[in-house]
Amino acid sequence: KSLMEKLLPSFSWYPHFDEFIEMLEELEKFVKQNNSPIVDILYETENKYPLGKAIKYREKLNAFDRCTEDQIQQIKSHSAWEYFLKNSSKNRKEHEWDNNIHSLKMYADEFGHTRVNKSFIYKGHLLGSFVANCRTRKKRLLPEQIKELESTKHWSWNPVKDNWRFLYNIAYEYCKKVGTTEFERRCIDWSKISLDKPPYELTQKSSSKEGINIASWITSNRCSLRKLIFESDKPLSDWTKEQKSLMELLPSFSWYPNFDEFMEMLEELEKFVKENDSPIVDRLYETEDGYSLGKAIRNREKLKAFKLCTEDQIQQIKSHPAWEYFQKNRFSWKNSKEKEWDNNIHLLKMYEEEFGHTRINTESIYKGHRLGSFVSHYCRARKDLLSQEQIKQLESTKHWSWNPVKDNWRFLYNITYEYCKKVGTTQLDKRVWIDWSEISFDKPPYKLTNNSSSKEGINIASWIFANRERLRKLIFESKKPLDDWTKEQKSLMEKLLPSFSWYPHFDQFIEMLEELEKFVQENGSPIVDRLYETEDGYSLGKAIRIREKLNVFNRCTEDQVQQIKSHPAWEYFLKNIKYP
Repeated sequence: KSLMEKLLPSFSWYPHFDEFIEMLEELEKFVKQNNSPIVDILYETENKYPLGKAIKYREKLNAFDRCTEDQIQQIKSHSAWEYFLKNSSKNRKEHEWDNNIHSLKMYADEFGHTRVNKSFIYKGHLLGSFVANCRTRKKRLLPEQIKELESTKHWSWNPVKDNWRFLYNIAYEYCKKVGTTEFERRCIDWSKISLDKPPYELTQKSSSKEGINIASWITSNRCSLRKLIFESDKPLSDWTKEQKSLMELLPSFSWYPNFDEFMEMLEELEKFVKENDSPIVDRLYETEDGYSLGKAIRNREKLKAFKLCTEDQIQQIKSHPAWEYFQKNRFSWKNSKEKEWDNNIHLLKMYEEEFGHTRINTESIYKGHRLGSFVSHYCRARKDLLSQEQIKQLESTKHWSWNPVKDNWRFLYNITYEYCKKVGTTQLDKRVWIDWSEISFDKPPYKLTNNSSSKEGINIASWIFANRERLRKLIFESKKPLDDWTKEQKSLMEKLLPSFSWYPHFDQFIEMLEELEKFVQENGSPIVDRLYETEDGYSLGKAIRIREKLNVFNRCTEDQVQQIKSHPAWEYFLKNIKYP
């Protein structure tokens, strides 16, 4: 006995009695919170205690299973005992309807409607399940019960149909106002709709908190109903028939708008041919009534000629007198690329005469034409698809470039190479801009698109530094294989001067350490004055201080750091840093 009682503090000789008392206490709390003794079977408390299942379990087992007479008296004398009795199966059925109706009215007062989702639980009751059962079992309900339900706010026996009718009324009113069902697919704000926004969700993709996308609603319903009505062998239900008749009441509504638009376009095309004695229509041509005939033909070509048309409709289109004219327009536009090429080449030469070059920005528009797009996307990007005559035409223009980025880089490299050869070093002052008058190359009439160049001149030191940093990462610090362009840049940079270095900071450090070693051998002291210079004019004192200020191993690899630290003069350098 003593050992069993020591198992756990929660050990009990009468667990059924303890569980019963716990259930009654939870039931008492429930009644205080909800003012109702009836507990739903699936109800759980905030602490996840399954109160509904616990009551049902007691009823199935036997209320006083394995309880003594004293324990039975305690249970019956508990204040929640009467509530437990009301939850029994016999009493539950009597109170369940009234309790659910009471909960439904409370829900309606709180949310303004009774469109409850099926899985919704309200104050411990499966209210959503109750509402769904009422709808599906309407025939079994008493007339009084039906009246009680219909008296609640926004009650619906079929929310799907009622939501559809509500959205239809909005669509009908708006289409009547604008006079058509063909308009832009955008959300119409609730403020522009005479019907009030409902307090419940319409459960439609076309509706949101902001408003309703009427065009999208019409399109989606047209497609779904068209399949049921015209493309299915099944007989139509009463609901589908009702939807069909309502949709056909919308102004200028059509089940096959693509077919109707095609026929309208052919009619206009036939008139055009009679008036102009030519079947070829310009892309931007509009009729006197404002109908965009050119765009309509182009849209048919883009969308696919017979999109969303039945076989009978396709036959009607092909048998129309204007069908051959439509075909000629399609064929004409396919061959119009030659005319476009000649036109763009003519504009390119005009641009060349005006600006002195053909290095045009991609987004540049010249005389209403996207000449920049033609040069970038059609010519440069598709060189392999151009004929030899077309390539010669382009290359005959001034400053033509198949790759402006690479050609600009080579141009700046040639200037840098010439200047570095002239001054004998690549270590130049970044603050100095080299004027175009000091460079043998002529200033180009186009922008070099480089931070190192401007109208005044070129900052050669900045250009060398920027390219050294960028290429060093690609060549020495990246694991990716080098492409041909990077290899070409690497070989050209290394040809600048024998003094060019990918790691100038490391080279300068080693040079400083060697001079420091010589200084110690000559003077017997490692401490160097800040203003000290060697006989060759090397500022050793400044070089040591610069290393200290910049950061000892600035832009050095790990191998280079080891080389520096293993140098005999490294210890002298450290003493200079520590020297006050």
